[in-house]
Amino acid sequence: MVVAWNDRTWLGEGLDSAVFLLKDKNCVMKIYDRLKNSFLKQEATLNDCLDAVQLYNADTLKAKKVLESEWDKLPEDVRKTVFRKNVYGITITILLQGEAQIRKEFMPSSLPEQWNFEHIDYVVSEGQTYISTLGLDSYIESFGGSSLDDKPLNADFSSYELLDACTKDLKTAIFYLEQVIRNNVGVPFRVVHQNIKPVIDVQAKKIDLIVTDLAKCIVQDYHMV
Repeated sequence: MVVAWNDRTWLGEGLDSAVFLLKDKNCVMKIYDRLKNSFLKQEATLNDCLDAVQLYNADTLKAKKVLESEWDKLPEDVRKTVFRKNVYGITITILLQGEAQIRKEFMPSSLPEQWNFEHIDYVVSEGQTYISTLGLDSYIESFGGSSLDDKPLNADFSSYELLDACTKDLKTAIFYLEQVIRNNVGVPFRVVHQNIKPVIDVQAKKIDLIVTDLAKCIVQDYHMV
């Protein structure tokens, strides 16, 4: 479900934040409206939440740099897949999160009748590049999506077919991504498939897995509970 209003479009929500597209800037804004409750301790403050998001954003930058230096060193079988006798290269791109700060924002629900436009203080991260592609879980049945027979008539069937056929190799690439980050950044991120946007270049025979979020939930992935 996508809900739009004056300056932003509600894109979805995770365990610790709601995600919006800022139309005038064409970038993503995340409002961490439920992060404080994730700490499971009464003394957690808004500044604790800001510290957690800033740490996460900094580690996302570290992970991006590490992956860029380490990816080509991984076994070739991890970095490629074969579909109908054509070899496709697999790359992974980690998007930076943007700048985190505490500021007053309104936090509408996904349901218009529940919108509350009262401005209160939230931890907000803004500036991530917007990627319109669906998450990997939407394309591939074994990632939690629907079967090929259930795809919309106007969908790019060739993309679904390619990604579905290469599921095992894509899962292997994601596993290595998590291991590289764990070994070099020291954080056991759990990259969920709805936060991975596959971009296919048929001419170049390339599948780029664009990661919009490394953490499933910041507090849980950092064991801050």
